[in-house]
Amino acid sequence: MDPRVIELMQTVKIPLELNCKAGDRVVVVTDFEFDPVVWQAMCAAATQMGMEVTVAMMPTREAHQAEPTWAVAEAMKAADVNIYLTSKAMVHTRSAKEAIFGKKIRTVIMEQADYSILTGPAAKADYLKIQEIGKRVQAVFTKAKEMTIFTEAGTNITASVEGRKALCVAGKTYPEEGQYLCAFPDGEVPIMPVEGTGNGIVVWDTSAHHIHGRLLKEPIRIKVKNGWAVEITGGEDARALEEYIEKYGDKNSYNCPAEFAVGLNPAARPRGICREDKKLLGYVHIALGSSDAIDGKIHSKLHLDGLMKDATIKCDGKIVVEKGKILI
Repeated sequence: MDPRVIELMQTVKIPLELNCKAGDRVVVVTDFEFDPVVWQAMCAAATQMGMEVTVAMMPTREAHQAEPTWAVAEAMKAADVNIYLTSKAMVHTRSAKEAIFGKKIRTVIMEQADYSILTGPAAKADYLKIQEIGKRVQAVFTKAKEMTIFTEAGTNITASVEGRKALCVAGKTYPEEGQYLCAFPDGEVPIMPVEGTGNGIVVWDTSAHHIHGRLLKEPIRIKVKNGWAVEITGGEDARALEEYIEKYGDKNSYNCPAEFAVGLNPAARPRGICREDKKLLGYVHIALGSSDAIDGKIHSKLHLDGLMKDATIKCDGKIVVEKGKILI
């Protein structure tokens, strides 16, 4: 037995305790490249807690948000709880949307969560406290009609969020409130802006989905006009983003902003892996591409997040996050 299982079982129990119960049918979705010790530890912990576990393994998807195999998609629709332990993000796929919102299946998003992340401080954070803060931020975002995000690195973008509902994604699903998804490690409040309303500049300065395992070498600057990314500039990483979209995306991959979100986890550390980086306290991520997995209207083959530090967020002109500090 890989001795890492022993340490991993201590932390993978946390999302199980928050979202599952004995007797639940749990489907662990994974792929050929994902470290098997992680899904083995998850299966061991769930079995120990009295759940019926099935592992649905598939070939690694070629890109983030590529659809799972048909057999995995069918298994996802029949579970009580799905846990995504995959090498590529998949929560914005049509299959995930059908399982989460169509079938109302509790889902724990853990794509790219490797051994170091799951044994690090972000996984062991005080999730009750994160949920408390997240609920307050969620209420403010949901009531807002317009949001503006700006940073010293150059981000300055405004979009309508009128009529859109923010989520408190903080380690726990809330089926009683119609929220069937969470993540782990976790801690963020996302909202999907109204399509066609975004205007300004987005500058990713920390990390991004298309670059895995390291921080960005240079900022990526995205010019947004009427809800579409019309220009992407920067260095090597900006060129890699354009190439990624050209190879794996479609015209809707330039929908921007597809998401505004602020991180809530004080124990998260920047790693160059979006699974943890998106949860960094006070950091903001803005996405390109698909928005319909939660509350938007546009579907794309891609949903790509990019991170920025020291962000300020205004809701209807009132500052609610100032240079990374949440004021709510």
